[in-house]
Parts: sequence; structure tokens; C-alpha cells
Amino acid sequence: MSSYLKSIHLTFRTVGPVFIGSGKSVHKREYLFNTRTGVIQFIDVDEMYKGMRKLHKENDFEQYLLGKTRDRDLYSFLKNRDIRPSVYDQWIRQTCTVGDRSLNVHSIKEVQEFCKDPQGFPYIPGSSIKGMLRTVLETAWYLEHRDHAYDELKNIREAPREGRNKYLKRNDQSLSKWAFHRDIFPDEDGKSVPGEIKNDFFRGFIVGDTKPISLEDMCLCEKIDLNVDGVEKRENKVPLLRECIKPKVDFTVPITIDTRICDLDVLRLLDAVRIFYSNYQKEFIRKLTNAPKVPGNDTTLFLGAGSGYPSKTVTYGLTQGEEAHRIVSEVINATLPEQLRKEHGHDKDVEFGVSPHMLKCTRYNDKLYQMGACCIVKYSSSDV
Repeated sequence: MSSYLKSIHLTFRTVGPVFIGSGKSVHKREYLFNTRTGVIQFIDVDEMYKGMRKLHKENDFEQYLLGKTRDRDLYSFLKNRDIRPSVYDQWIRQTCTVGDRSLNVHSIKEVQEFCKDPQGFPYIPGSSIKGMLRTVLETAWYLEHRDHAYDELKNIREAPREGRNKYLKRNDQSLSKWAFHRDIFPDEDGKSVPGEIKNDFFRGFIVGDTKPISLEDMCLCEKIDLNVDGVEKRENKVPLLRECIKPKVDFTVPITIDTRICDLDVLRLLDAVRIFYSNYQKEFIRKLTNAPKVPGNDTTLFLGAGSGYPSKTVTYGLTQGEEAHRIVSEVINATLPEQLRKEHGHDKDVEFGVSPHMLKCTRYNDKLYQMGACCIVKYSSSDV
């Protein structure tokens, strides 16, 4: 008798830098930036403090960390106290290359760290992969079930003006009840309610974490918005870098499917990815001037933070064209504090002919990439 558990392994290749944040940041006082090599060296603060105690400079170091010295950065602090590389090299816990060598080091305020395991190695949580695939499957489902898409659009169109922003935020989160509903556990009357977690077939789609990713496969990238005219807008108010997986890095994701609950197989999953990416290109990317081409294949999708609204939500699966731009701009505005709505300018998205009117990008080795892009390059499937 065959097992009800099926095993899938998907191998992805990054075709743009990918960032999945740990929630931790490294302040500029905790790293060294070599402008000649474009490498940042992260200091282990605990080890450095031990070293400073041996040098009887711990009080000075404490004042530096508190911002109470005149040192511009960590390099200045070490140089001004005649602490040489032969001493501080032993305090370095990680080195990482900056994607854009032209960056002004003194403008950078912090580095956001990638998700890491207890040993300090980057990895991609299964929950991040599952969330990405859920959006892809949901979008493809609505593109194939236009009657349900029409019903959901009708609800959005008829939403009351009073409290409309709250409704739009809530509606975007509740759309999945139709796409993932199965009559798995009907009640005594033979009915089951869409939206009940027990009848969500994606419960049977179990995604594991990746194996650790080499530190050599990481880089540091800035946030860049590319507007409709192809002009780059950088993050000037709070300059930061993100620790990302470099382009052209492969990682494999283990997936187990409980076929008693989930009726997906790998070929249907790949078809959904192709439908999603084709629609993403048609409804969003082709309307942006000079958008960088993704050097992947037709199974491209977008993973992690900073990849932008259209790759994270299902709105462009419900409707297209001007109506989609209007709804997307309203939904984005609904998520923004009122004082930021004018600054972000999404009221003009319909006039621009696309919403949002900015594409999330970054630079690596002097080349512009769409943030978070990756594609499937290999797969396998078997019984467990």
C-alpha cells in the first residue's frame, strides 16, 4: 500500500539578492568598512570587550559604544588608540561584501541581519517559502476562477466609505478562504465553512527549513526604488544595508505533502508558479520603464522582505488594468499612516498607469536587480 505522505524537493536559484530578516541590526559602531576592498567586517562585541579589558581600555570602549567619544566610526576608534589589525582581527566574527562599492560608508547607519541558526549560519525558514508559495497558488487560483474573483471584487467595490481603509486591509487577508477550502471535515449536516483552518488544504503542505547557507554566499545590499521613468531613488533618510543571499546561489527546500488533506503535486505547483509569474509580468513589470530583466526562467517568484506589494498579495489575480491600479493604491494607502500617504504619493498611481509606481530593486556588482527574485531549477518527488 502506498504511503499517504509524498516528498518533494525543490531547488531554487537566486536571480536577485534575497533578504529574510532576523529582526536584528548591527550599528555602525560594531563593524569596519574597508572602502578599498568593499568588505564589511562585523565585530563580536563580547570578544572585543574582553580584548579591551586586557588592554585596560574597557572604559574608553564603553564610552564609544554609548556615542560619547569623537570617533566617527569603529576604524577611527581603533586607529586613534593605536590598536592594530593584528590585535582586532581576532574579534571579527564575519566578513561580507558590499554589493555597491560606490556607497558612502559614512552615510550608512546600520546593517539588518539575515535570519541565522544557533551556530550563526544563514538559512531560509520553511515558513517563508510556504508563505511565498501560498500567495502564488492563491493568485493562480483566482486567475482560473473568474466567478469568485468577480464576487470578491464586488465586495471591494461596495465597501462602505466609512471605515473603508480598515475593510480593505482586512479583505486582503481573507481572500484565501476560497482558494484553499476543501470539504475535509464537514459538520454533522455535511457542510463545512470556508475559512475554517481545519478545512484549509494547505495544512497538509509541510515545508522544512533549508540547510545552512555559506557565509561566502552572502552580500550587503541597499534599498533602491525604481520609479515609472526608470529613475533610481535611494533610501536617504535612514540609510541602511541588508544582509542578503547573493545572486546565483542554489538552495533546496524539503516539502512533505499529506495527501489525505492536500491534493497538490509538484507539476500543479509548477504550473501555478508559471501562471503567477506571467501575470506579474503582464500586469506590473511591463508597465515600468527600464525595469531590470530577471535572469531566470518562467518559474520565477519573489522571496523575502523588500520584494514589493505585487509579489506579496493577490490583488492582481482578481482584476487587471486601471481598476487593479486603483484598488492596489487604495489598499496600500490603507496600510500607511495618514501622515505618510502624501509623501508616498499612491493617489497618483492610476495616473502613472501602474500601482505601486515604484519597483523594489537593489544593486550587486554594479548591476540592478529586482529584489527577492529566485526561480526553480530542479525538483524531485517520491513517496515517504
